[in-house]
Amino acid sequence: MTGTIRQGESYLPHARKVLDALQEAEAALAPAEAGLSGRLRITCGTTLGEVCVAGAVRRFLTENPSMRVDLHLMDGYTDLAAGGFDLAVRIGVPRDSSLRMRRLGETTPRIAASPDYLHRYGIPRRPEDLEKHRAILDLNEDTPSRWQFQDTGGSLMTVPVSGALAVNSASVTIAEAIAGHGLTRAPDIFLAPALASGALVPLLDDYATGSRPIHMLSHPTAFRQHKIAAFAKVMQAELDSIFADRSLRLGKPFATRHNVTP
Repeated sequence: MTGTIRQGESYLPHARKVLDALQEAEAALAPAEAGLSGRLRITCGTTLGEVCVAGAVRRFLTENPSMRVDLHLMDGYTDLAAGGFDLAVRIGVPRDSSLRMRRLGETTPRIAASPDYLHRYGIPRRPEDLEKHRAILDLNEDTPSRWQFQDTGGSLMTVPVSGALAVNSASVTIAEAIAGHGLTRAPDIFLAPALASGALVPLLDDYATGSRPIHMLSHPTAFRQHKIAAFAKVMQAELDSIFADRSLRLGKPFATRHNVTP
């Protein structure tokens, strides 16, 4: 029985390729004016999907009403071939160097807190000040309780942080920070809506570390390359729209804009 299951698991990726080829052949016979048709399978991290990719999918389907998109949100490494995915959208550099990689943008980790929290507990001016503050820890990070910074000389420094809540969801850490329960550290692309509305105030931007790339990944031999390229264009536009307000980038005095005082 075990051998049969293993044979089935090894057979599944090949069966998917055959079905993909049939769908592509059918789509090729459709009139050009009908636009793209068929299916696109996408995987990405949970918060990245909720904040960025879901909006791009909606745009893509609006432009291509004959398409269907399967969007799978999951954190951690995903094997595209084994999972039957056409593409992935990820923050960082992929482990698999054989994947086709298209850079869509970049994001920088930032610290943020609500104006109410800062009124009650004060504004941290240096990374060392975080020892006196409550952190909301994201368990998806490699070192959730050790936040990294870069000093004015370019040297990296690590500061221990602590708090009452640790959760494997950047969305939850941001929501908790908006509610005034502590400081969150998250990619600026996740923080953008809360920063734009003033629900959160960015902190310690002078000590921010370098940016991380946002990539779209696919197999070089994957079917649906024209659909992948079309989605990449829409995904790029979605990311650009999130940062349309350039003041959301590093170095803007949000504490002053939102009348936050020590």
